[in-house]
Amino acid sequence: MKKISIILFLAISLFSCQNEVEFNDPAFQASLNNEIWKANIKSAKITNGALVLEGTSIHYNLALRTNSASAGKYLLGTTNQANMAIVAPVNASLGLQYTTGINPGAVYGIVIQNAGSGYITSGALSVSGGSGSGLKVNIEANSRGSVTKIVVNSPGSGYLPGDVLTITAGNNNAKILVQTVQNSNGEVVITKNTGTTISGTFKFTAFDANTGAVVSCKEGVFYNLPLQ
Repeated sequence: MKKISIILFLAISLFSCQNEVEFNDPAFQASLNNEIWKANIKSAKITNGALVLEGTSIHYNLALRTNSASAGKYLLGTTNQANMAIVAPVNASLGLQYTTGINPGAVYGIVIQNAGSGYITSGALSVSGGSGSGLKVNIEANSRGSVTKIVVNSPGSGYLPGDVLTITAGNNNAKILVQTVQNSNGEVVITKNTGTTISGTFKFTAFDANTGAVVSCKEGVFYNLPLQ
C-alpha cells in the first residue's frame, strides 16, 4: 500500500509540474490590484540595448521598460526614467494611465549618500532639505560616528525622487538620497537572457498623474518571452 501511495504521489507531482511548465511557457502575468492579470498578447523587444515588454489582457495593457536587457535588477520610480512601468485600461475612454513616473509623495526608498560624522544609533531623527516635510528616520552608526544603516520611521509627504536630505543630528553632515516614493516605486529583475528568450520578475506601484489614483502590481513574471 505504501509503495502504491509513493508511486501515485510521484505521478501527481510529475503531472502538476508538466502542467505548470506548459501554463508558463511563455508567460507574462502578475497580480494587479489583487486580481490576476495575464497577457493574451505579449511581446519582448530590444532596441538600442533597451528592453521593452508589452502585454495585453481583456482589461489592461501593461508595459515594462529597462535601459538594458542584461540580467540584473532595475529600480522603477527613480530619476532614471529609462526604467519604467506603464499600465493603462484597454478602454481608452477611461483616460487613465498609471506610471512609475516622477511624483511627489511619502518616502519609500532611501540610501546613504554621505555617512557623516558624530552620529550615534538613534530613532525618529528629523531631516532637512528636499521637496517635502515630515520624514523621520532610524539610523545605526559605527564607533566612528558614521551612519551605516538607515530605515524610514515616518515617511512624511511631498518628497521627490532625487531629493538630497540632511540628517539633523551628529555633526549635521550625513546626507541621504530619496530613491523612490510610495506611489511610484518597484523593480524589474531580469533573471535570464538567452539571446532568443528573456525571463524575469517584476513588482511596482504606479500612479495616474491626473487623478492621483494608484495601482499595485506584485508577483509579476515574464518567462521565456521570445525576443524580437
